[in-house]
Amino acid sequence: MPYCIAIERPVAEEMRRIVRKQLRLAITELSAAAAPSDGTVHDARRHIKKARAALRLCRDAVRPSYRSSNRRLRRATRLLAPIADGEAVVRAFAALAAQHAAALPRAAVAAMQRYLEDRQAAIDRHAARHRVLRRVVVKLKRERDEARRYPLDGDEYDLLAPGFERTLRRSRAAMTRAIVCETAGHYHDWRRRVKDHWLQVRLLSVRCGGRLSADAQQLDQLDALLGSCHDLALLTGIVRDAAPLSRAHAAACLRVIRREQWAQRRRAVALGHAVYDEPSSASVDRAARAWRPAAPDAAAAGVRRPGPRAA
Repeated sequence: MPYCIAIERPVAEEMRRIVRKQLRLAITELSAAAAPSDGTVHDARRHIKKARAALRLCRDAVRPSYRSSNRRLRRATRLLAPIADGEAVVRAFAALAAQHAAALPRAAVAAMQRYLEDRQAAIDRHAARHRVLRRVVVKLKRERDEARRYPLDGDEYDLLAPGFERTLRRSRAAMTRAIVCETAGHYHDWRRRVKDHWLQVRLLSVRCGGRLSADAQQLDQLDALLGSCHDLALLTGIVRDAAPLSRAHAAACLRVIRREQWAQRRRAVALGHAVYDEPSSASVDRAARAWRPAAPDAAAAGVRRPGPRAA
């Protein structure tokens, strides 16, 4: 089943199922990992972020256990962050070198690629030595079991509307901070809020009859732009502080990175204005008008109804 709230089941039951499924998928990815940077960490973090977005969507109903659950999942993602970020900068520099080959000295590109690969190998060794993946799996298993007992009171859209509006308001506020003060930290915070908004729209999409598909598409594009901004910010710090480049080669790399970062930020701001042009309350009301409640007997019984047969 895709990442969405199914229409044939009660919302409270679905939210527990979604969180538990995403944590189960993350556990499976990490348990099967042959090495920290074989690509599974990126997928596992994506599943954890999906679980956190779902948890935030129903946070008011989950109280008082929300804070402790969110804190445990945040710690899990932070443990995996160095591995995922190391992989991201390797990919980001490769794309940058291909796109701006004429502006980057070949010797600088070769030196940076070697350094980033060696850096990633060192991160992998540290993660393996400290059993990072195993520690995260233990945390996720505990939270997966806890999700079964989330005290969700209420049902249908009223259970989700407060969390959805809070996400919208925080995303808009994060965008304003990033525009007013253009720091890497502010853009990264905006990206995290946009990620939550995008994932929550995906969760609501089926129950809203597909009427949020345009929102989801725009947020997907915005998340990608802000993700690129974050990768470029990480690259800037590496080139400036740690990369074994000559002063001339470092300056050439920084010029290209900052030019690309500026362009990505401008695109993100333009798209952000389009996404957040509508007031938060109006977006919540629009989703409420599109919401399709579960069939009364399914909602009352808390069991799944068979869907319609394909023609």
